[in-house]
Parts: sequence; structure tokens; C-alpha cells
Amino acid sequence: MQRTVLSSIVVIGAFLGCPAMSAGVITLSVFPSSQNVALGSPMNVSLRITGLGNQTAPSLGTFDLNLDFDPAILSFSSVVFGDPILGDLLDPTGLENTFDFTNPGFGTVELFDLSLDSARQLNTLQPGSFVLGSLVFDTIGVGTSSLNLTVNSLGDADGNALSANVQNGSADVNAVSSVPEPNSGLLLLTGAAIVMVIRMRWSYRRS
Repeated sequence: MQRTVLSSIVVIGAFLGCPAMSAGVITLSVFPSSQNVALGSPMNVSLRITGLGNQTAPSLGTFDLNLDFDPAILSFSSVVFGDPILGDLLDPTGLENTFDFTNPGFGTVELFDLSLDSARQLNTLQPGSFVLGSLVFDTIGVGTSSLNLTVNSLGDADGNALSANVQNGSADVNAVSSVPEPNSGLLLLTGAAIVMVIRMRWSYRRS
């Protein structure tokens, strides 16, 4: 009897302390983490969250993020909130949640989103990972720009604060390759052909 009770206590303790039962580590990341872009070409960057509950708590109810970049290399152009495939998962029921973006400083974009869905709806409908938004930058200078995320606030469906790891990114902007010069041999042949044509026309006129 004592052995059975002791075994039950051990099993319960292992269940309560099992790390597989705890929530995953929430991570905010810049995707892709690094990329090479030619000067003058647009650059696309996505902000992704992972480690939420998969159609269970914790789900994401609000976020306020800053993305910092080098303004001598990149120029912010536009942003689209939501996942390009799954849609805006802070608005899974189509209630038209509150979202906005600002430029609080030179070289910074601030993204804000607040869900109007209930906690039950968010916990039931949100997957464990998705894209928060996709940004487009114009490349205006050559060099490497870091893409650094700062979390101003992050909250779950009940309004409780969430903590998250941050994985930053970078972008290498390369100079546009110069137009190749014409082959010197080809130039000589072209010139010789032009001279021959002129001589033939001159001879025809004299005759």
C-alpha cells in the first residue's frame, strides 16, 4: 500500500514538472535573418512569432514593436499586417482589430496591433507560430544594415504580459554591377565594315 502511494506521488510530481507540458519559448524574429540585395531593388522583411500555444493558451492579443535599421542604407516604404498565407491572426474573426505603424525616429519603424477578439476566440483559433507583418524597404546605399527588434509591449489574449526572446537580422546591399564594355575586337571589325561601305559608295558615285 505504501509503495503504491509513493509511486503515485512520484508520477504526479513528474507530470507537474515535465517540461513538455509547459508553454514553449516565445520568440520574435526577423525573417529572413540575413539577405543580399542589389542597390535599387526593394527588400522584404517579415516579423515572425513562434512558441505560442497551438490553438490554445497562450495566444497573442497585442504587440508593440520597434524595428531599427540604418537609414543611410535602407528607407522604409510600406507594411502589411498579418500572415501572407494565414491572414491577420490577431483578427481571426474579422472584427477589424486596431493596428498602426509610425516612424518615431529616423531609422525606426514602430508596429502596433491590438486584437478585439475574445480570449476564447484567440486561444481557439491562433496557431503556435505566424507572421505578424511584412515590411518593404527601398535600398538607397551600399553596406550592411542591422535589423534590430525591440519589444515595447507584448500581451496575451487576457491582457497579461508575455516575455519573448528576440532574434535580429541584417541586410547586405551590394552595388549594382556596371554595364560590361563592348569587346575591343568587335569595335575594330565594326569600324572596318563602316569604312568599306563608305569606300564602296564613294567609288560608285565616281563611276
